[in-house]
Amino acid sequence: MKFRVKKTLILSLATLGVFVVCWNVFAFLDKVDNNQKLFLSSLKQPKRSEESKALKLKFEESESFAEKLYDKSARNYKFLDCLINDEYSVRCLKHGDSVFVPFNFIRKYFEINGKLTKKADGKEYFNWQHSYSKIYSPRQSYDFKGPYLWFENYNVEVRERVKSISAMYGVPISTQWDAKGHFYPIQIAQFGLSHYSKNLTGGKPRVLILETGEFNLTNWQLEVKGNGFQIKSQSDEELKANNKVLFIEGESVALKMKKRKSHNDLTLSLKVKPLSNFTFSVILQSDGAAEYSVSYSTIDYDIFDEQIVYGIGSNYSWKFITRDVGVDLQKAFAFANRKLGVKPRNLHIIKFIFNGKALLDDVILSSSAHEAHFKAAVKWMISNQDEIGGWPIKVTRRLSNGALVLKPGWYSAMAQGQAISLLTRMYHVTQDETYLNAAKKAVNLFAINATDHGIRTYFLDKFIWFEEYPTTPSSFVLNGFIYSLFGLYDLSMACKKQCEEVNKLYEAGIASLKKMLPLFDTGSGTLYDLRHVSLGIAPNLARWDYHSTHINQLLFLNTIESNSMIQATTKRWISYMKGKRAPHN
Repeated sequence: MKFRVKKTLILSLATLGVFVVCWNVFAFLDKVDNNQKLFLSSLKQPKRSEESKALKLKFEESESFAEKLYDKSARNYKFLDCLINDEYSVRCLKHGDSVFVPFNFIRKYFEINGKLTKKADGKEYFNWQHSYSKIYSPRQSYDFKGPYLWFENYNVEVRERVKSISAMYGVPISTQWDAKGHFYPIQIAQFGLSHYSKNLTGGKPRVLILETGEFNLTNWQLEVKGNGFQIKSQSDEELKANNKVLFIEGESVALKMKKRKSHNDLTLSLKVKPLSNFTFSVILQSDGAAEYSVSYSTIDYDIFDEQIVYGIGSNYSWKFITRDVGVDLQKAFAFANRKLGVKPRNLHIIKFIFNGKALLDDVILSSSAHEAHFKAAVKWMISNQDEIGGWPIKVTRRLSNGALVLKPGWYSAMAQGQAISLLTRMYHVTQDETYLNAAKKAVNLFAINATDHGIRTYFLDKFIWFEEYPTTPSSFVLNGFIYSLFGLYDLSMACKKQCEEVNKLYEAGIASLKKMLPLFDTGSGTLYDLRHVSLGIAPNLARWDYHSTHINQLLFLNTIESNSMIQATTKRWISYMKGKRAPHN
């Protein structure tokens, strides 16, 4: 009897406990539902601008964030609607006198950055960054013969606006302002300068010589279909005396790399002379055994669809080809809106397949080929400089929603300046006057006004300025102007007394920069240009990556100038990247 009483009592208490828990759960859900209705009703206020509606849509997801953050074990956290500028609401949490606003809202509202991450010890923390960009402090004084600014950190070929690297010319094809692609002198100069800088600052590349014309089967395993093929070593002295080359003729002649030679360095260099229509394909394999093919053929165009074919040109002369096969694969997939699904570092080359008839020499795989890329950019500059010394940009450029328009054939001070920096470095390497003379010729446009199809303008009819975009009225882009000054400095140092007029242009530009720098300071960041002065419109604020470019340029420039005003400006602009602001009244 005692046992039955105890059992009944236990069952009664358990039932009561379940009832209490259910009551609390239903009360909590009812509270959440009421808060939900309150939040939604606040979003249905009748008089709201289109801008407010857009902001409301941006931050709707903050509600689910708050619900996830709600700690059921801590009943003193309560939902709270945060009214933003009397225009819309965001779901927040209240704990005592503190209000917790979702970071997703803060990130978009203040344009700052943050993410959950872990330290080396595995402890999780929240990393808050006011700016997403990086500052590169000079390790030594700027040298006109040395690395170009901080460009050893740049990989121009992987930029989103680079469609591909031309297999005919070895330089980037840009989709900037024209999705079909064009040769953009600024991008090509930066491609060459980055590889020149990497060549100086990086270590020696790994090199695997696969073929020197001797047809050494130590490296290869031959695979062919049918009997109609030839592959042999023969003499060819067109390139150099007593030279051996590899003659190949047939369909699907495959040279498979022996397993011990399988290599994940994807920079391929070779010399090839087609003797008929000729294609060679590089077969790559992922760590997961998936295979990919990139082909190079005697055509004058590229094919990026199910097949990946880069045109190396239809003429049958010797071609010196250097390709980053991993980049070629990435770019072709991106252009065709296909997902690659594997990173180049997880790929290795397993074989080459040849179709047609050709001579081959010096087939090499390496971890990099910076010198070859640098020389390809220089060669393009020499081949494409026009009679007045410029590199015309052959696409339309529209600024300020079409208020300013540059028609195809316009010149850019930034293109001229960076091309000069590229050519003077080639002159330093080779001591060939061809490159120095081309750099000197490029200065001609610095003496021609923008209104006369040049790049020179004046601010308030007093301060000289070299325009990245020589519009009328002028736009006064800061970063392009400073890049042009580095070009003038490089040339003035390369030819000394022969280039006194160049030095005068540089000094005049520096004088303008010192006077005009304060105009680009917003008190919390910088302006990209001064179009708001020229056009009487809203200021064009610099994104953080352009703001950091301004800082980097001034840091390097001041290793030349040692100017206290430039130094103070740079220090202040760096502080803006940490959230500091100029004092108010």
